[in-house]
Amino acid sequence: MVSTITSLTTLSTAIFNQTSNNATTTQSSSHSHGTCELETKTYVVLLGYVLIFFIGVTGNGLVLFSFRSFWRRGPVIELLILYLAFFNFLSSMLDPMMFGYWLVTCYKSWHLGWYGCKFVSPLCRIFTNISIGIILIMAIDRCRAIVFPFRKRLSRGQVHLLAAGAILLGFLSEVHHIVGSYINDNGLCSIVLVRTPTYLYPSLISISGRILIIIFVFISTTLLAHIKLNRSQHRRFLQRSCANPHGMTRRGRKVTLMLVVMSSVFSITVLPRDFFHLIYNASWGLGSGNGIILSPTMKYINQLLKLLQTSNVVYNVFIYSRMHETFRRFESCCLPKRYLRKMFTRRGSVMVRRDSETTTMTTPVHL
Repeated sequence: MVSTITSLTTLSTAIFNQTSNNATTTQSSSHSHGTCELETKTYVVLLGYVLIFFIGVTGNGLVLFSFRSFWRRGPVIELLILYLAFFNFLSSMLDPMMFGYWLVTCYKSWHLGWYGCKFVSPLCRIFTNISIGIILIMAIDRCRAIVFPFRKRLSRGQVHLLAAGAILLGFLSEVHHIVGSYINDNGLCSIVLVRTPTYLYPSLISISGRILIIIFVFISTTLLAHIKLNRSQHRRFLQRSCANPHGMTRRGRKVTLMLVVMSSVFSITVLPRDFFHLIYNASWGLGSGNGIILSPTMKYINQLLKLLQTSNVVYNVFIYSRMHETFRRFESCCLPKRYLRKMFTRRGSVMVRRDSETTTMTTPVHL
């Protein structure tokens, strides 16, 4: 955490100095090579990163402050949202600074040295991977609560273990990037050639695996929840058990809608850049040896896709917080587990509910 803040301070100073240098079209840093003139379209991307930085840091910071008490107690969904907000908060600080630094310097400067090249630069990808893992855990947890309402929920210890697994996988999926990063003869942070086997094949496995897992989890959880909520037998059971059948149906549809919104927004923002990199890397590994050449247009498309992927940290916490609020209302009102507990476990009595009336049969305490 301290190293991340130190790197952010260094990056902000370098960006300020480089911006001042760009205004006079001169560079004096020993780590800079050649002049750098920014185009108008590059300023548009930079503006996007500035907005992501301020909105993301503020929004995720507010979520962290609001959910701070749920670290030690409370439902597991609040704990998952807290994890998500924490890593998105770090990503909101680091990603815009790092990507903005590269744009401002035209990839011709590096001020963070060998350790920054090896460990700070890959953090942008690592934070994204961790957020993906936590979001998938949230989707599975919400689907599990709908499809299997009578089963025991995840404990806080299990959530901590799952989050630790997501963090570990987030780091492991970028080992090839860490190993392939180096400082070249000009003192710039570079990556090995994409066709290098030690980089190419791990990257293909990592990207394709992430895409397949995201698609499978989101489609399966959404379909299972939709089928369960619309199954006629399940609906009749809930209508007999729920005090507000119409509210049950309406809230159930909202839960399904929020699952669809969650998967759609996340897929639209994250997957396009993954597909772009998968196609580019595969062209060098599966073809005749001459892959896709990155033209200026292709590089700008990559910048836009990178901006789109980074923007996910701005709104995903608010989407999942909204989903949590909708699900909480549905769960407290309509899911049979909580309602039947309240209805059938009163001390000293047994409740028998019928379609049109409720009869209470008092049981002697000594029996």
